[in-house]
Amino acid sequence: MANTSVITVLGRIEDWKLEWAGRIRCTLCLSIGDLHLTANRETLPLEIENGHWVRARVLLRRGTPESTRLLSVTVVQAEEVPPTSWTPCPP
Repeated sequence: MANTSVITVLGRIEDWKLEWAGRIRCTLCLSIGDLHLTANRETLPLEIENGHWVRARVLLRRGTPESTRLLSVTVVQAEEVPPTSWTPCPP
């Protein structure tokens, strides 16, 4: 696909919404900005809610108004993340 990239990022899930036919829309908050994601219950399990930190593999489309598509996700615990300038912190 032209103008698309598959990338892996670390971020926090926010604005989680379950829509018709199992479609999920949410925002992935990154250190450099937000990604608006579309997913389904297979790629974003219902156990992952607002505030969860995740490692997400996404299909990023450049030059289109379409949301970024979530391909896979793993919940990340703060102690699993090596220290950087922007890491999840326990509440």
